[in-house]
Amino acid sequence: MEIWHDDSNFLTAFRRFIVDEKTEYLTQYINKKETMMMIQYQLDLNEPSDSYKVGLIHIAAYYNSLDSFIFLEKNLGLDYTMIKSVDNKNCLHYACKGGSFEVVVYILNNYMNFKDFIVKTDANYINFALESNSVEIARLLLKKEFTFTPNDEFINRLILNKQIDSLKFIIQTNQEKRNARSSLKLEKQLLYIIAINNIDMMKLLFDNDENSSFQDFYKSCLQLACLNNCEYAVEQICKKVENIDIPFEEEAKGAIHWACSSCNPKIVKIMCEKNIHINRFDKNGNLGPVEMIDKAATADFIDIMQILIDNGFDIDQRKDDKHNSLLGSIVNSIEKDYEVITWLIKKGANIDYRIVDIKDSPSIRDYISRESAGYKTFLAKFKLIYELLIQGYDIKKKN
Repeated sequence: MEIWHDDSNFLTAFRRFIVDEKTEYLTQYINKKETMMMIQYQLDLNEPSDSYKVGLIHIAAYYNSLDSFIFLEKNLGLDYTMIKSVDNKNCLHYACKGGSFEVVVYILNNYMNFKDFIVKTDANYINFALESNSVEIARLLLKKEFTFTPNDEFINRLILNKQIDSLKFIIQTNQEKRNARSSLKLEKQLLYIIAINNIDMMKLLFDNDENSSFQDFYKSCLQLACLNNCEYAVEQICKKVENIDIPFEEEAKGAIHWACSSCNPKIVKIMCEKNIHINRFDKNGNLGPVEMIDKAATADFIDIMQILIDNGFDIDQRKDDKHNSLLGSIVNSIEKDYEVITWLIKKGANIDYRIVDIKDSPSIRDYISRESAGYKTFLAKFKLIYELLIQGYDIKKKN
């Protein structure tokens, strides 16, 4: 144990006396009320999110140091609602913020006019309690007729800090009051939860979404879930939404593009089971698997392609002769996944289509089999494919 009287920092010593409830040490310092009031606002809370100076009694409230709190109250005759920190917060604020259940109970039980706390400040006590994940305090305040407003910014902070108990309290309280779910805007929060990939919070929202209220913006949720490779979110959305794709007539990225962007065979399989449009082009004339180029691992790329082919994907389709086929796009990509290229050729991909975004637009066959000096390194990497060509592998020439 530290020797308190040897502490060279007077204010630091006071903090320790308060937090550790060393009231016997406080007695020798508290001879006059004026002496204590002089140092009321020189102390820090030691809380990263709170840079304001606070008083001794605020520290006692925040750290649930009930003995110190009572000691200061009785020796200084402090009014809980009047003694405020520089940021205009009183003792009950700090007790809620620190999750100090015993101090909160003491204040509510011993301060006859505790409802004055409600009218003397605009700050929300229940919000403070929930931000400290102190659901027990929030329930107590709610019973005492304190109110709270869980706006978007507040709920986002709970999500960011992974305070699932507090989020559960908000949902349950909202349901008990039979408020419209839209008033909480939890549909928007689902996007945020998917973005940080918090499975526990996803489960909470999905389990409490009795009316599938997020269906109107499921596309955004599904796109984000795929992009973030979140299997759980994809699975839940596919269970709750009958038609997960956009109309085939729309030239835009659809479910097949979202699925492929995950580079995850499990996600692609789940979404293919929803009868999505496998052979859709986006506005740039790209097929879904183009989303995987230069991103997916070789094994995943091949597994996904097999799933797509099993579900009716045409590896040779092009929007028109001004656009590349899937094979052409891969051959002309940055990484050039040679195993995938070989696999597609073995599957019968047309190597006589032209690569439209290369000078002179050579065919895939010509591009692969060029033997000029500038292509020596290129050909070395394409060894397997080149061998297939010169050995007369059963590749049918297509028009």
